[in-house]
Amino acid sequence: MSFWQNPGVIALGSGLAAQAAKVVVELLVRRRWRPMLFLANGGMPSSHAATVTTLCLLVGFRSGFTSDMFSLALVFGLFVVFEATGLRLEIGKQAQLLNQLLDG
Repeated sequence: MSFWQNPGVIALGSGLAAQAAKVVVELLVRRRWRPMLFLANGGMPSSHAATVTTLCLLVGFRSGFTSDMFSLALVFGLFVVFEATGLRLEIGKQAQLLNQLLDG
């Protein structure tokens, strides 16, 4: 297996692609060039979700979708995605409260 075929490398590449997509979407939708979004946490698409979903699928394809390794990757992936979405929801609520306090 070459370096570029390693599931970990592919999964990290998926996360980096999700981060790059944030910059592209900001440019196309809002017409603003904000390259620092590449390094920012939060927002969509979720690099956390992209990374663990890719890793989970690659483990399934390589080890089989009935293997112990896939089960571990799936549970880990579901936990990460659940935590990431819950955290985003709470941060959104906090941001709304802060905006209300600042506006008056």
